[in-house]
Amino acid sequence: MTYHASGTFGSKPYYQTADPQARGAQITRWGFENQYHGDLEGISQGELLTTTPDPRLSGGFVAIEKVTGKLNGRSGSFWLQYHCLLTHAKGGITVVVMPDTGTGELTGLSGNLNIASAEGGQYKFDYTLPEKSVNTPSAR
Repeated sequence: MTYHASGTFGSKPYYQTADPQARGAQITRWGFENQYHGDLEGISQGELLTTTPDPRLSGGFVAIEKVTGKLNGRSGSFWLQYHCLLTHAKGGITVVVMPDTGTGELTGLSGNLNIASAEGGQYKFDYTLPEKSVNTPSAR
């Protein structure tokens, strides 16, 4: 069964470095933190690699982020993987749950997160989770 979550998030970078080995390629590394609110209540930390060699804002980024919190009342953590390509400032961001990264009550989580912009905004999260197991006494 597919579930839906929505809400808002805010993102803030906590460091930026140019990769000295990749100066010719114009690669920049960012560390970032997100705070999610709504059906997903949690915090995250991640790393992002980006390049924008074109002055008209063509380029892209990839990122990995660990989210810890509650998703519609279920506690745990999971990892997200981002992929973004921009052509003249137009494009999209693909964000997926990395397979087998869910912990706690989020074990088995899979899905796609859609966001309005990388700097913050609204999210919509379509995901699947195994049904909660019901503990019943064993027959004697």
